[in-house]
Amino acid sequence: RAAYFTGFLHFLTFNNEALKTKSDVPGPLEQLKAVICENLTLYATKYQEEFEPCVKGCVQTIFELLVGLDNSEKYDYLATSSMNFLGCAGATSWQAAENPFIVEGTLQKICEQVVLRNIQLRDNDLELFTDNPQEFVRRDAEGADQDTRRKCAMDLVKSLAKLYEAQVTPLLAGYAQALMAQNKDERSKDACIFLVTAMAARGATRARGVSVTNNLVPIVDFFSQHVAPELQGDVNSRPLARAASLKFFTMFRSQIPPAVAGPLIPLICGHVRTNNAVVHTYACNCIERLLAVQEMTPQGPKRRLDLAPVKDVLVATVGPIIQITVAGGVGIPQNEYSMQCVMRIFQSLNEGATSIAIPTIQQLAAVMQAVSRNPINPLFNHYAFEAIATAVKVAVPAQVDAAEQHLIPLCAMLLEQQVTDFMPYAFQILGLLLDGSTTVKPIFMQLFSRILTPELWKFQANIPGLARLIGAYFHKHVQIREPLMGSIEQILARVQFVLQMRRLESTAFDMINAMFSRLPFELYQKFFPTLVTVLLQKLQAKKSAALSQSIAHSFSLFTHIHKDLVLPQVVESVQAGLFLNIVQYVWLPGLSAMRSPAEKKVGALGLAKLLGAPQVASNATVVVLCVEAFGHLLGLVSANGKDVGGEEEEDGVVGGQEFEVSFAKLANTDVAALDPLAAVPDVLVAVRALLKPHIPRLQAAAQAKAELAQVVTVLAS
Repeated sequence: RAAYFTGFLHFLTFNNEALKTKSDVPGPLEQLKAVICENLTLYATKYQEEFEPCVKGCVQTIFELLVGLDNSEKYDYLATSSMNFLGCAGATSWQAAENPFIVEGTLQKICEQVVLRNIQLRDNDLELFTDNPQEFVRRDAEGADQDTRRKCAMDLVKSLAKLYEAQVTPLLAGYAQALMAQNKDERSKDACIFLVTAMAARGATRARGVSVTNNLVPIVDFFSQHVAPELQGDVNSRPLARAASLKFFTMFRSQIPPAVAGPLIPLICGHVRTNNAVVHTYACNCIERLLAVQEMTPQGPKRRLDLAPVKDVLVATVGPIIQITVAGGVGIPQNEYSMQCVMRIFQSLNEGATSIAIPTIQQLAAVMQAVSRNPINPLFNHYAFEAIATAVKVAVPAQVDAAEQHLIPLCAMLLEQQVTDFMPYAFQILGLLLDGSTTVKPIFMQLFSRILTPELWKFQANIPGLARLIGAYFHKHVQIREPLMGSIEQILARVQFVLQMRRLESTAFDMINAMFSRLPFELYQKFFPTLVTVLLQKLQAKKSAALSQSIAHSFSLFTHIHKDLVLPQVVESVQAGLFLNIVQYVWLPGLSAMRSPAEKKVGALGLAKLLGAPQVASNATVVVLCVEAFGHLLGLVSANGKDVGGEEEEDGVVGGQEFEVSFAKLANTDVAALDPLAAVPDVLVAVRALLKPHIPRLQAAAQAKAELAQVVTVLAS
């Protein structure tokens, strides 16, 4: 074993002038050494017992190798691989006799000669900052996954802190103080902020930024004394230090008290007017992330910052961002961070941004018409349409005609010219406009028959938008009753088509739920048995937890909305005795899987009405399962019977979807006023009223399972 690892160490110390290259590309020797470091990292991770006798020698050799490298780009691969090994070894608990990190002076040498040296920006980094800001942001922005020296140095600090936090933190704090003493040098200020970030951050989410911190680092004091002052003065001065300060504020946004963060918003807003592209981008990102932070309260999520004192400042910030976008951006054309910022301002202020809604829509419509000729950034496109959607929701219904005046020509042009990247968004924006309009204009009548043509549905990215637009037509069923009645069969055929696509299964249920909640039953009553049969056949072909949950949600919605209990008879007509099986093995398990408050509300109301079905009410086993489901849906007990204090906050990251589908679905085209259950403010009160005739039966069920007594007591009170 020793000879095996000695061979690796020999090549790590081997040098040959003939193998050295003069270019910035790693030569064969650098590549070999980097791969050896990766191999040793694998041993330290997977084969610790076998590797332990050799860890001390490997750490010493790789440390000396790392210290001997200069800042040339050709050594970046080797430097990052070496730091990754040191981090992996430092995060592993070794026996005292073999542990190199408890040897006196080892941690100090690593912090001083590796960490401190590699967190500093190099000349080529500064060139990127000035000449290629888009690439700098891509490497440096929050959540970036580039394997740079700076990122690996930060990861090394976090790895060492897992076992040696008490020793490493004071060492790094001393170096941070030394860097702060060189405050006039922007590079030193940037390195100091970066070092404190590495010391302090222990865990983060996209929604809240850094959520777990090192208690030995006084984050708020450092922010107040060294970061916030950097944001004052001329926004065009000290751009490197300002960018680092904005990034620190963004990352630690949930750790800075609202009383400290709120008054700084005007200063941040001022930075969108800078002539430096990185500072402008980080300012937009900082505003957007600050406005997005929420805190959980007994009444539900609540925005962390009070925006009333800064409303006018935020409103005044939208104009400069749009003007910069129209002018082609500040060094970064089609900057998605700018559009995210505009979207979040409208989303946060709502009616408070009414005065700028139409001018913003007009300017963004012009921007997207120009961009449609050469769309180069899908993220920019997506967030630009999100910004348009949020502005439309603020403008309608009071200014719906003005919004249509600017957006209908844009959408018509995108559809006519078949701009495939933008067509999915056009359908959703048209759906939002139609929902907000009091009449159905001729262009919408002309579009209605066209959106049902099979060709449009073959492009999967179109489908979420088409589904959204069809939902808007359902909402206008009074004005377009005859055309709608004549097209129900076609619409259901499209639903069946989408239902066969695994990635778009949820969109098919969106269409079904829109039909249930917006259309009178008589419009689709003729086809309802066929729809139920299609859903049951889908369930039979491939049962899954997600499909069961979607069916439970749709059946609950239909049962709650419609006065008569139609569903049991329809299911029984397919096969005798089938309804009870569906309830027991699909519906109730689907309800137990629901997590969002909106889903639980639908599930609880539908289930309360379902107990009126004779097949359910007469089956004691199913009644017990219903009580368990009520406990989950109303937050009284969890699936394992323990009390539930509340759900964890979602971090907002969208995953598991392919690019074209996830980027076509706009989050801001849903209309709260069209919520079919908006008339039920208190779900528990409504459920109690529906269950009043069934309380004796529920009490009997609770006797069979003592832990459910609390649920029935709450339902009966």
